[in-house]
Order: sequence, then C-alpha cells, then structure tokens
Amino acid sequence: MDNTPAPSSGQVTVSDGIQGAQDLATAAPQPDPQTADSTAQQAGPEPVKRPKQKKKIITLAVGDRRDGTVTRVTDRQGAWVDIGTGKEGFLHKSQFLPYLRYNKEKLEAFQPSRHLKRGDRIHVWIHKLNRETNKIDLTLIRPDYKSIKNLKVGEKRHAVVKAVIDAAAFCDIGSDKDGFLPVSRLSQERVQDIHAVVKVGDEFDVWVTEISMPKEKGSKWQIAVSKLSPDVKLISDLRRGARINGTVKGFNDRGALLDVGVGVDAFMSMDEIDHHHVVNADDELEVGQEVEVMILMVSSRRRRLDVSRRRLLDAPDDEEIEDPFGTNDAPPMNAMELAFMKAQQGQGSRKGRKGRKRKDQLSDTEQLDIITRTLQSGD
Repeated sequence: MDNTPAPSSGQVTVSDGIQGAQDLATAAPQPDPQTADSTAQQAGPEPVKRPKQKKKIITLAVGDRRDGTVTRVTDRQGAWVDIGTGKEGFLHKSQFLPYLRYNKEKLEAFQPSRHLKRGDRIHVWIHKLNRETNKIDLTLIRPDYKSIKNLKVGEKRHAVVKAVIDAAAFCDIGSDKDGFLPVSRLSQERVQDIHAVVKVGDEFDVWVTEISMPKEKGSKWQIAVSKLSPDVKLISDLRRGARINGTVKGFNDRGALLDVGVGVDAFMSMDEIDHHHVVNADDELEVGQEVEVMILMVSSRRRRLDVSRRRLLDAPDDEEIEDPFGTNDAPPMNAMELAFMKAQQGQGSRKGRKGRKRKDQLSDTEQLDIITRTLQSGD
C-alpha cells in the first residue's frame, strides 16, 4: 500500500518542474543551419588576442633636444615631462642646475616646484635611455655646458633668449650665468625698439665679449655677449686718430662718403681729400675706390664719423708750394720788416669767442709800439 500523500491542489512537485522544462525545450524553435552558416561567415573568424607590447623609443638618442610639457612636479624627486613619444621622461632634481650634481647639501634643499609647475613648456635634453624598460631620463643642462671659469672671450655660443628688457636681453648660453646682450650689440644699425627685434625663445649665435670676475664680496660673475661676430666693428669701437680703411660710396656738394664697415657712412670734406685745393670730390676719387683714412671725429650718440685722407698723405716739399708773395726768392728781411710781419700775423689771428676782444688781436697803437721797440733794440 502506497502511503505517499497525494499532492494538494496548487502544490508543484519536482517531477512537474522537470517535465515542464522538457516541454519548453521541445517547443523552442530550432535555428536554420543555412542561416547560422551565413551569419558566421559575415562575422568572420574570432580575433586572436595578443599580449600588449611597449612602445619603443628607437627614435631617441642621448643628447637630443626635445620640447616638452611638465605633467607632474615633486620636491622630493623632480618632474615628469611629456616629450611626445608616448612615454613620459623623468627629470631628476639633480639635472636642474649644474652645481646640484656635485653638492649634496644643496641638492637636498633644492625645491623643483619653485622652478617648474604643471603645464610649463620647457626645453630638455635626453640624458639617459634604457631601451629594455623604455625609461627616459631627461636633463635641463645643455650637452655643451661649459663652466664660466672655462669660457673664453671671443668664444662662440648658442643662445636662447630667456628675458628681454628695454636696454638688453638675457640669454641662456649653456653656462653657470646667463649672457647679458646689450641692445647696442644686436646690430650695427641703431635699434629703436628691442622688443621688435628680440623675443623670448629666440635662438641665435653669440660671441663672448667680456667675463667679469667678482672683485668684492657679494659681487657676482657676469658674462657679456654680442650678436655681432668679433670681426664686425661698431662706431663705438672707433677712436679718434686711428687709421681705418674705407670704400668710397658716393659724393655730395661738400665732400665724399665712405663705407668703413661700422654701419655708419664716414664723411670726408673737400679740405681733407688732398693737400691742394679740391673743387669736386669726384675729380680726386672714384666710387668703389679703397682709401686709408684717419678718424678726425667720432660720435656714437649722433652716429657721425668724420675722416681725412689728406693727413695721411706726404706733404709737398717747400719748393713745390706756390709762393704768391715771392718770399722764397726775396732777400732776408730786416728787423722792421720782421716786426711788421709779426704784427700782421697777430692781427690775422681770430681765436676766442665771438663778440669778445681777441687776446692776440692788436690795435694800431700796439703794433706801432712793437715796431718802435724792435727798431730800438736793433740799434
């Protein structure tokens, strides 16, 4: 006799659940084999997953210069810079300034956050490369860095403008100190507005013109540079009485204009061309002719330069000088004639300021007195 109790209405047994699942599976629509094949062909083969590979840095080399953007700065380590290779470079704090590489105390006290901040655009150089780990070490110290003590006057350096003021520009020349570039050393021509000629970030070559050592306690090293090469002269370099070579450029009604290589035309008046009287300058000189001249007057403020060729030419002999008075063939003068000539020479002198009585200008009575005393002494 089966003692299993009959299920009450509304109660579901395990056998009922199994039977229902079988009925649903039987009733479910079966996929069409042709449709399944076409769908598989459209989808294509399942892609094969490959392990990710690190980007190579084969395009970089130690010493390369890169422009980058600072992404992170910490005082403990340094900064990270995006240099456009897909891999950030690391700028250790010891690579900010040259002396930090050798002074441990200053290195520990150095704070990179006072010099850089996130988003700054900077120039960096590749310091070290590890192609196995793709690690890039950067530096702010130029590969051509040279200590100020090893710099020499006349040395050529590549400059990057860091700041511009009204009178000068300050340039990074790869040394301990920035180079001081005065406005007068930018061009042979006068620069009216330095900001229109030089801007921050400009790059050009400069030459070291002066290195000033600290003479007193508290003073600092200074480096003066010039954009003009040493063989280029300025009007401020010229001195009165010096001899220079020039090339005739042209003429005017007062004399000749010469190019002496300082960016300012030198002027030579008619009287300074030759010893004899010159009526037309182009009768004595030709355009393109090279002549040696002496500097008579130089003014860098007024941009004026006067020169002379006559003073470098040999003066004619006395016999060749025209004597309109015939004194060369005249017999020697007596005492009265000598006294009269001196009086005439004194009267002809015109020195002193206009409107005042000349000290060497003699009156008639003074001339007569000189003649009388001369005759008395002759007797």
